[in-house]
Amino acid sequence: MLLSACHKRHQPPVRGFYYWKTIYNLSAKEKTTIQQLHCKRMYVRCFDVDWNDEQQKPLPVSIVRLPAQLDTSMEYVPVFFITQPVLQHLTENNADSLAQNINKLLTSLCAESKWTPKEIQVDCDWTAGTKDIYFSLLKKLKEQSVFKHKDVSCTIRLHQIKYFLKSGIPPVDKGLLMCYNLGDLRKYGKQNSILDVDLAKDYLKHLSGYPLKLDVALPLFHWSVLFHNRQFAGILRGVEPDDLQKKSGFISISENFYRCDREQKWHDYLFQAGDEVRVETVAYNELLKMAEYLASNLKHTPDNVCLFHLDSATISKYETQELENIYAAFD
Repeated sequence: MLLSACHKRHQPPVRGFYYWKTIYNLSAKEKTTIQQLHCKRMYVRCFDVDWNDEQQKPLPVSIVRLPAQLDTSMEYVPVFFITQPVLQHLTENNADSLAQNINKLLTSLCAESKWTPKEIQVDCDWTAGTKDIYFSLLKKLKEQSVFKHKDVSCTIRLHQIKYFLKSGIPPVDKGLLMCYNLGDLRKYGKQNSILDVDLAKDYLKHLSGYPLKLDVALPLFHWSVLFHNRQFAGILRGVEPDDLQKKSGFISISENFYRCDREQKWHDYLFQAGDEVRVETVAYNELLKMAEYLASNLKHTPDNVCLFHLDSATISKYETQELENIYAAFD
């Protein structure tokens, strides 16, 4: 009996997805996937808070449209993103009004869908220079009515783990470690800015010593990055990795790089001869290595593990068993 008590297994993490679209409406493929993977949690992006130069104040943008009734078999976590310009303009004087406005909007969204969340998440890539005002805002948010008696979490980037003495520890109940977007998206070259496991491990050397309990998010998404004269020119929306392999006028110059050989219009973009596109995807074996590393090095078993994000085109790039294996690495 004593041996049994000493070796009692932990509860496996709750499985979830991020939902990062402006209209909450699951496709048949998305519904089937969350059922097959026994996912019980959905992190729903509700809105962004961005700085409005014209009105000289922070305002909500891209507010989500929710159904009148959410599926009661899932637990939903409202998430809102705060941009860097907001923190750069925010002061103690206007942080109170921002907290109140966020409270009003979240209260309204939850009421419209008869939604009573147990957790609310704040997404923000704060820096050492903006940590004080951000942490102050977090404290003010926790005083608002919709936040009371709920867990308040915030996203944690890898650089905030590596340099936590400078970045500080946010005053929240727990964090969610975002294991992606570590590299420099704008830098010309063959690197993968979404996930580089070796680079991530370097940033997470002291992960077990991070004082805040962490949930985990891993990336499934991909994107195509455009370079003009070797300078970053933006992310190409709607251009899938497979599209470039088939598209005439684009020449493969390396495993994940393509060069346009003539001026042409495609997907509402005007490409110039010589423009280059770097395709960034996340291979299953890299995801599994990252998941296994985190499972072995986190101080505590995470309560929740989620994938970013639930989208038919994105999840179709992976076998269901592959996604199962990623979740199961934390069991």
